[in-house]
Amino acid sequence: VLKDLTLFGNSLTSLPAELGDMKKMELFDVGSNKISGNIPVDISNMGWDSDLDNLIVLVLEDNEITGKIPTEFGYFVKLETMKLGQNKLTGEIPMEVGFMTSIEEFSVSMNALSGTIPVEIQELVNIDRLNLDHNYLTGTIPSVIAKLVNLEVLRLNNNKNVDENKPGLTGTLPSEIGNLQALEELYINNNGLEKNIPMEIANMNSLRIFAFQYNVFTGQVPNQLCDLNLDKLHSDCDMQCTCCDKVCD
Repeated sequence: VLKDLTLFGNSLTSLPAELGDMKKMELFDVGSNKISGNIPVDISNMGWDSDLDNLIVLVLEDNEITGKIPTEFGYFVKLETMKLGQNKLTGEIPMEVGFMTSIEEFSVSMNALSGTIPVEIQELVNIDRLNLDHNYLTGTIPSVIAKLVNLEVLRLNNNKNVDENKPGLTGTLPSEIGNLQALEELYINNNGLEKNIPMEIANMNSLRIFAFQYNVFTGQVPNQLCDLNLDKLHSDCDMQCTCCDKVCD
């Protein structure tokens, strides 16, 4: 019985729909190919039936896949890694991603996704890497993201849509984010976030990288943040900060 299928870095242009019949598949990696079109229905249904829920790793990144993220992906109850980045996916992140409670890495970077970050993301309690960057996401950063206490890397950066003059993520950076004690890297740069950097950020003792330049933050960066001795702390040039690497171009 085929459990692992790795076809990474070949010149595949499509996938056979019969892949959905591989009931015992645990690892499916077709990253870095030339696959185009929508995600085949049979693949998205691999988690729908109780006999088809064994998938642990799904890698479709770095292709030319279009269309929406199938809502059926939410039924991959054993899935630990889902990489869909560097494609041409559109539409919203479906609320059904909240069903994937075993997920540890969820990456949809570098697509054309829109809409807001679904609050159901709070259910991904085992996640340690969440990459939503380089899309066209809007709305605020939901405070419930602070429930992802195992998170080590959070990428929300570069959601501005310059062509349509949309600022990307807006509102304030929720103070609850200071509860993410395991977080090592936080990227929120290149959005439309505003007001102050919350003092609670200084509670994140594991933090090594914090990039928040190219927003519309104002005021002073909390001095306590400087006490963390971060490897990288990037701010806009006009922010009041004694320890930041200021980006002035």
